[in-house]
Amino acid sequence: MFYQDPFDVIIIGGGHAGTEAAMAQREWANKPCF
Repeated sequence: MFYQDPFDVIIIGGGHAGTEAAMAQREWANKPCF
């Protein structure tokens, strides 16, 4: 896969902690990638 736009944070895992981390990053205007 190739993405044109870079991600600010890469989150490994989509469980409870991964979801919380993604939500926190979105509040800080970062672009997370699962």
